[in-house]
Amino acid sequence: FRGRILEFLDQIGKWSLTDNFIMFLTIVLFAVKWQGAESSFGLQCLPAVELNVFVAATVLSLVLGHTMLAVHRWNEDEIVHAAVEQEAAERAVGAVRRVPLCRKLVLKKG
Repeated sequence: FRGRILEFLDQIGKWSLTDNFIMFLTIVLFAVKWQGAESSFGLQCLPAVELNVFVAATVLSLVLGHTMLAVHRWNEDEIVHAAVEQEAAERAVGAVRRVPLCRKLVLKKG
């Protein structure tokens, strides 16, 4: 279940870059100069530190989401490999030995 959520967030997260694109487009579109016979008008949007922080936070969010998905997949592979190795060891012995979950957790820590 966690894997599906992380994959969904990874796919949807890429759309968060459209906010940055729209902000840059807005900055460009608001650069207006008009000069008349007797008056003039100028409007310019200057990006400040906040825009850079927003872009950095968006990219960091994407990187962290992608990293979490990679860690999840790596962890799933480790669990699958450990289960396969345990089954092979149990088949070699010939008997299935059941161990309570709490004991498995204690054995893994130690």
